[in-house]
Amino acid sequence: MTDESCAFVYVHQPPVANMLVTKLVSVDNSAWTKYASVHVNDVVYFKIFIHNNGNTNITNLIINDTLPSIL
Repeated sequence: MTDESCAFVYVHQPPVANMLVTKLVSVDNSAWTKYASVHVNDVVYFKIFIHNNGNTNITNLIINDTLPSIL
């Protein structure tokens, strides 16, 4: 190679899944927060959001959400 030669380099970046999981709670199914104070016999609602920040599709995803025994 000389000072005027050039070369092409190809770098393969493997696909990466990068999930962000957010769980929110509400006592009125309207206002959503990360935490809530509840009392016995209160109704509690949950929302779980999953966002893929990666550069590949995520397939066959299974989410298990275990609630505390107090609920």
